[in-house]
Amino acid sequence: LDEIKRLSVTHPEIVLCGVNLGLYGEDLHPRMNLYTLVKEILEIPSLERLRLSSLEPNLIDDELISLLRHKKICPHLHLPFQSGDDSVLRAMNKKETVALYETLIEKIRAIRPSTAISCDVMVGFPAENEETFKNTVNFLKRVRPMRMHIFVFSPREKTKFASATPRNSARITARAKSLKELASTFTAGYNNMFRGAVLHMATEEKKGHYTYGYTENYIRVCVRKELPLGRIIPVRIEEIDGRQGVFASISHATK
Repeated sequence: LDEIKRLSVTHPEIVLCGVNLGLYGEDLHPRMNLYTLVKEILEIPSLERLRLSSLEPNLIDDELISLLRHKKICPHLHLPFQSGDDSVLRAMNKKETVALYETLIEKIRAIRPSTAISCDVMVGFPAENEETFKNTVNFLKRVRPMRMHIFVFSPREKTKFASATPRNSARITARAKSLKELASTFTAGYNNMFRGAVLHMATEEKKGHYTYGYTENYIRVCVRKELPLGRIIPVRIEEIDGRQGVFASISHATK
């Protein structure tokens, strides 16, 4: 809390990070939880906005979801799905199920419909086959994450699958490619929802005379103008190009 009070004076967006953020406070005496911490953070006057980093879906409760109503909370959650098939999730020793994921997404979107969902998806896991991969694809089509980080399985030392034999690499590469194409479709669909809308961009980087940054809902935006960095600026989404990105203009709308 003290660190955020100090940093938020000059940094408009604070991101809470952790190896497993949802378990925050379980080792403290007295015990605490992420909901209580975030609630206290949101009361800091100098804080402009707060973003939560990756959260394990099974550790997100209704109290935490309810905080999405707060105007300082960024409407963006990264939920590492990994797979859309229960048998693969069990083989990964994951604690979630497909039904839990989908119920969670429904609750989140019921409170804030335009919340951006990003995720991790793994292809080529030893328990994966054509049927389980198809289940993952269908699952993703239902959830429609706005951004997907796609990984190909590789063995790791001292794990159950350390000696797993590499499978058909061409097939796995094809699966990864198909998911990347699907991800591009989802990203374009989400971005287009905001064409003409005013969002708030945190200015982070300059390239030539262009300024880049992320909106509250995690859309990377470019303004064709040099702007001071480290500010949150209202911008109107005007142009969405699949190759070049999302372009916006300065908006004089109030925050």
